Amino acid sequence: MSFTVNDWSRSMALETAAGIIRGEIGLLEGCIKLASLANGLVDDWTNDEDFLVFGGIADELDGCPVGIIREYWSSGALQREDKKIQEYENKVRPIVFAACKNILIRYRDNNGITIA
Repeated sequence: MSFTVNDWSRSMALETAAGIIRGEIGLLEGCIKLASLANGLVDDWTNDEDFLVFGGIADELDGCPVGIIREYWSSGALQREDKKIQEYENKVRPIVFAACKNILIRYRDNNGITIA
């Protein structure tokens, strides 16, 4: 049995969605990851209600100190931006969790990945 790009994308989407819900993956970093996986899973992410959530959030994060880029920001700038990021995360958390749960339902394959 061969492993395809779609299989890999599906597996990564399941792991990422479950990790977001369990708090093991940062909400915003997880959205960026899921948005990057969309092309391997759906024909057009702009017409998919779940990937539209992830893609929209990823687009809104352009220029924000999320992920590895944080090491290049000053501590003062990070403090200022972290407050904004926390407020944004609180605002989008319910829709991200709902979209993640949908991903788990759509792509689950009985490989041991669970919601909680």
